[in-house]
Amino acid sequence: MAKGPAVGFTVLLSAAAVLAVHAQLPDNGQIKHARGRNVVPVYEGWFEDPQGNIQVAFGYLNRNYEEAVDIPVGPDNRIQPGPTDQGQPTHFPPRREKAVFTIGMPDAAAETEVTWTLTHRGQTFTVPANLDPLFNIDALRQRGGEFDGNTPPVLTFPASGGSAQGPAGATLDLTTQVSRPVPIEVAMTDDGLPPPEDHDVFYSRFEQRTAVAVRPPRVPRGLKVLWSKYRGPGGVAFDEAEVTIMDGHGQTTVAFDRPGEYVLRANAVEGPRPFGFCCWTNGYVRVTVTP
Repeated sequence: MAKGPAVGFTVLLSAAAVLAVHAQLPDNGQIKHARGRNVVPVYEGWFEDPQGNIQVAFGYLNRNYEEAVDIPVGPDNRIQPGPTDQGQPTHFPPRREKAVFTIGMPDAAAETEVTWTLTHRGQTFTVPANLDPLFNIDALRQRGGEFDGNTPPVLTFPASGGSAQGPAGATLDLTTQVSRPVPIEVAMTDDGLPPPEDHDVFYSRFEQRTAVAVRPPRVPRGLKVLWSKYRGPGGVAFDEAEVTIMDGHGQTTVAFDRPGEYVLRANAVEGPRPFGFCCWTNGYVRVTVTP
């Protein structure tokens, strides 16, 4: 994993470019494209999991405001070195998604540079991971700020017992048939931070602390799971793509219009999180769909 200043500088430029593209302030003359734009990979940073292993986290920016983009694993969507497929998404809903997957780094590979490359609409973007302390993110515990010590919710799939806390994610395997809805149940627990409070009060304090006049997109307070397609050859329909957790549990139902192998992403959130990398948890449901 590269640690040199040149690589770090390259990643910093990439992050700055993503922020510049992502910022859409009113009355600034920028055009918001509904479709026709490309997808850019983003290196978020690294963290240590509870077992002491290093995880490097990647996200992306789909520059379209309406168009979802599909880029199959292969020459146009690859991780290097090692297998081309290391769990990255192939379906990219619009706009910015942080830390959608992680790659575990064994000790022997600590000096190996891991890259994610996306080629779309004739443009190729490659982003390298970097273990410089500058890129150490607080994915498992918030450091400082109003909710110092806050941790991500724990997401569990009762059907398998799979459980996780943080971006590395929990997994579940299911099988169903085309057009036959299948239920997915989740359980969530949390540490109670941030405490329930009025959304406007929260952002009023946020604006005072940061002098930012434009509020980030609203994520309603309370525990929720946000469902999306992550991989797969066909359409995916959720009866509820945003599930509110009640008494520690929630459920959605999903149907598929084409046979094949799919992955669904569950993004377990605990309320407003304007910036930063804490605190939410990923879940991945692998579904085999037969005719």
